[in-house]
Amino acid sequence: MATSFRDHTKLITRISPVLLGLIAFSSGCQQYVELGVPAPVANTDVRLTLSDSGGNAAYGPLGSSVRQIEGRATAVNDSSIRMLVTGVTRKTGYDESWGGDPVAVPRSYIVSVEKRKLSVPRTLATIGAVIAGSVFLGSALNHGETTSGTVNKPGGHN
Repeated sequence: MATSFRDHTKLITRISPVLLGLIAFSSGCQQYVELGVPAPVANTDVRLTLSDSGGNAAYGPLGSSVRQIEGRATAVNDSSIRMLVTGVTRKTGYDESWGGDPVAVPRSYIVSVEKRKLSVPRTLATIGAVIAGSVFLGSALNHGETTSGTVNKPGGHN
């Protein structure tokens, strides 16, 4: 039994919102929230904002002129936070991606520590927009179809 274009469109229209919603939720609308006084816990994603003197210090492969460092905190003690760096924001505002290079940042250079967490309102808004877009796309595809979904063989023999 052959499936028609309309059947494929209906299937895509039904599955798309679910798949896109799952993708949006799993990739997540993440945000950083200020931790305040408490130190981050090891094995959490954090963003460190550095002081002016901290930004001028050299951090191994990262170099200097750093405003913020993002990554996974691997060890936390009174004097430093060790982390695997996934992103750097330079003092110029330029963002760079990093592949997990290890760096130790002295606490005296850190102005603020933020923890990365899922933003439920942003995620729900994204899922809603994806579902609305999928419904609109499915509706547009269904209204634009003019064939019955069957194919006639040449010569009139079906």
